[in-house]
Order: sequence, then C-alpha cells, then structure tokens
Amino acid sequence: PLFDDDSELRIFSSGSFRIHKRLQESIKLLNLIQKYIPKTKFYILGSLDTQTSLLVKKLLLKNPHLRDHIIFLGHINFDDLPSFYANMDIMLHPSWTDSCPNVVVESIACGTPVICPSIGGTPEIVGDGGIIIDEIFSFGFYEYYSYEKLPKINYAKYLEAVLKIHESRDFYSSKARKRA
Repeated sequence: PLFDDDSELRIFSSGSFRIHKRLQESIKLLNLIQKYIPKTKFYILGSLDTQTSLLVKKLLLKNPHLRDHIIFLGHINFDDLPSFYANMDIMLHPSWTDSCPNVVVESIACGTPVICPSIGGTPEIVGDGGIIIDEIFSFGFYEYYSYEKLPKINYAKYLEAVLKIHESRDFYSSKARKRA
C-alpha cells in the first residue's frame, strides 16, 4: 500500500515539471526538513521534462540519503487524486509564476494546505488555505528554462512554513477546506 509507512510528514508536489516549477528546489528543501522531521516522505506526481529530470538525478547523486524519502509516482488516475491529496500533510508548489494551477485548487479542496510563492495567480487561490512565501518579483526578463538564472526559493522561509503547518496540521487543513 502507498501509505503503509511510518512517515511523520507527507509532502507532495504535482504537475508537469519543467525548470520554472522548481521541483529541484523542493528536493533541496527536503534535505533541510529532514533535519527537523527525519521521517518525512516527499511524493512527486506527474512528469519531468529532460532538464528537470537531469537536475533531480544530479541532486540525488549528491544526496543519496534522500532516495529513501522521495517517491516518484508519475501519473495517478484522476479518480484516485482526492484520496491521495487527503492523505498528504502539505503540498509544496514553489512554481515561478503559475497563473491558475488546478493541482492547487484540488489540494485545497481536499483539505491539504499549500505552500507557494507570492507570485503568479497561485496566491489568490491559496489565500489562507496555506502559507504564501513573499518573493521579490520584478517585471524584468527571466529565462524560465535556465536553472542558473531562475530565482531560487528562500529555503529558510519555506522551512519555517513547513514546520508551522506540521505543528498545526488540523488548523491549516480546516482553513484549506473553508477556502475551497
């Protein structure tokens, strides 16, 4: 069974992952989270483009201890998503400038709080159904497919948000359901 484990914290990200979705940043964040909550599992739903896949593989080569804490699920049947989301504690969605991600709406509707940046349309969806991380955004040109030039997440702020939701999971879950 998928959730037959002793996880203390279940985090997930979902989507068609390209560099600007910053999955690689979520994996780096997992390394920090584990210092506070060692029994954390990170579930990844969806597909990875070639560039993201290569970055993730490099990260896992440098951090082999993370392999036991990351579960790549690929595509999940649409009818199974509500049950999956409801069994998660937090959705990480650090995507740079998403306009209206369905996965965020679905997560909140299932009572799973979302952590996202303050850019794009995602903060309007999340509202108080999670934690929005302030990120500096300028209307300059960004190379969305260049990992080196794409803004990195503020690991300390994201870690603080994860720990805050973890400490008050029922409170944030209730807020997420009400937001939906």
